[in-house]
Amino acid sequence: MPFQGAVSRILANLLPLIHRSPKPRVLSTLNGTKEKRINDQDIGLEKKWGIVSVVDHTTICTSLAFDYLSANETLKKTAFIHATPGFVISGWIIVYFGKSLSESGERHAYLLSTESISPGSSRTNKENDVVPDNEVLKYYHERNQGETIWNHTAQVREAALGRS
Repeated sequence: MPFQGAVSRILANLLPLIHRSPKPRVLSTLNGTKEKRINDQDIGLEKKWGIVSVVDHTTICTSLAFDYLSANETLKKTAFIHATPGFVISGWIIVYFGKSLSESGERHAYLLSTESISPGSSRTNKENDVVPDNEVLKYYHERNQGETIWNHTAQVREAALGRS
């Protein structure tokens, strides 16, 4: 799974360093602020897998996982930032619509160093503005889905490592 494999493994490996950092920050440059509903009965994408499903799934799962982790008492001083980079010129996206790789990198370095991002979980748009939760995130928060997503992620990770 894209989300379970990448995000959870990276975070699990980095948690000791995050705890020791004087100004801990976690940044995902995926699709923050673009959260959409997913099939709640198919969190693992076992019934319907495709590019759109994977993007929607990974986007909402990253935001919900960041929200869940930021509520953990041991991670209260950590800023979890889920950013939307916008189009970045990467050789196959039309040049007229994208940012250069350099500008995109500078914008994300800014997010990792600015005092304007507080500890907790936040989402930023392509201009680095912090954006309030959209209706989809509110829907999932009301149903405590962050914990559900994180627990599912932990189960998938443990199974992949042969520890379940």
